Amino acid sequence: MISINERTSPKNELGLLYLEKIDPSSSEENHNYGYAPSVARYKKYYKDLFTSELIETTDLEEKINRRNNALSFFFEKYIPLYFDSNNITIFSIVISQEHYPNISTFLRNFNDKLKRHNSKYLAYVWVRDYGQYYGGKHFHLLLATNKMDEFTIKKFLTSEVNLRQNTSYKFKVQILETRYGMLQYLKDKGVYAEANQKSYGRSQISKYHVN
Repeated sequence: MISINERTSPKNELGLLYLEKIDPSSSEENHNYGYAPSVARYKKYYKDLFTSELIETTDLEEKINRRNNALSFFFEKYIPLYFDSNNITIFSIVISQEHYPNISTFLRNFNDKLKRHNSKYLAYVWVRDYGQYYGGKHFHLLLATNKMDEFTIKKFLTSEVNLRQNTSYKFKVQILETRYGMLQYLKDKGVYAEANQKSYGRSQISKYHVN
C-alpha cells in the first residue's frame, strides 16, 4: 500500500475500492487562532488501473492536491512571463472575508477597475486562509494581467499598513515580489473552508493565454 503521492504511474486512472470513515476524535486539528483547518473525514483506497498499485489517501489529501495543482498550474504558466520575459503583471492581493464574504464580488470590482485603465486580467488563482496578521479570515489572490507601466500599477497598489492594528482593511494590493515564495507559502497552508465553501478557486482554462 502506498500513498497517492508515491504513485509511479503518470496516468490518472484510479479505481476506487472502498471508503473508510475516520473517527473525528482521532484527527489532529491544528486550531489557528480559533479557526481550525479542515480535517480528513474519510480514508480512500484505490487501485491504479495502469500499474495495479494499491493506493491509500484521504478526502483531505485529495483536496490539498487539487488546490496545489491549481497553484502550480498558474505559476508554471505565468511566472516565466512575469519574471523572465516581463510580458505581464502579477498582483498579489489579500482580501478580508469580513468585507468580501464572496471573492467573486471583489473580482468583479477589480476587473471593472482594470477595464477603466484599458487593462484586463489573464488568469487568477485564490486560496482561502486564516491568520491574525490579516485580521482573521481572508483570501490570497494572485492575478495576472496584461503588462502595465509603473504609473498604472501605482493606481492599483494599496499603501503599506500595519494590519495587526488596522483590522478594518478591506484588501491589500501588492506586486508579486518573489518567484516561488508565495507558491510554497500557499501550498503549506491547511484547508480553511466552512460548510458549503470552496477552499480555493481559479479562472476558467480559457483565460489561460496571453495575447
